[in-house]
Amino acid sequence: MLPDLSYPASTEDWRRLAARSLPRFLFDYIDGGASDERTLAANVDDFAALRLRQRVLVDVAQVDTRAPLAGQPCALP
Repeated sequence: MLPDLSYPASTEDWRRLAARSLPRFLFDYIDGGASDERTLAANVDDFAALRLRQRVLVDVAQVDTRAPLAGQPCALP
């Protein structure tokens, strides 16, 4: 059997993945939210508002991956 190579792309995808991966009591605790679940709903809305910017056919000949890491220059952070 081949491994599932799909990645979660929505909050519902993450929820299904968590339901399969976590012990039932832990999933139920996290999935349940609290009281009127306002924070849970806000988190779902915030995740849905994210947009990925696709950058295809971009010239990468002069890409510089250097960045400071702990105050020291690092070629590949």
